[in-house]
Amino acid sequence: MIEVGEYVRTDKGIISKINSGVDIDMVEFENAIIGDVVKHSKNIIDLIEVGDFVNEEFVLHISKDKIIFTELNNEISENEVHTILTHEMYEQNCYKVGEE
Repeated sequence: MIEVGEYVRTDKGIISKINSGVDIDMVEFENAIIGDVVKHSKNIIDLIEVGDFVNEEFVLHISKDKIIFTELNNEISENEVHTILTHEMYEQNCYKVGEE
């Protein structure tokens, strides 16, 4: 059950914090459905996946203790996460040269 105060990640790569009751399968944002919930947690770091960008750095690995390793071999903890660009959002908004 998704609870108020938890973070969710949808199949479209949207990450959002739940501030009021929601349907367990769908998240609505300003009356627009933003996708099916694939993960939810009270800790935003649990929603980060390999291939995402955190604080403008590419996530290469996530360790068992929830430390994120980036391409610069930095380690960051949950309280150091300021921005997340999911790999789904990157793919959706990326212009690919040579494709029509």
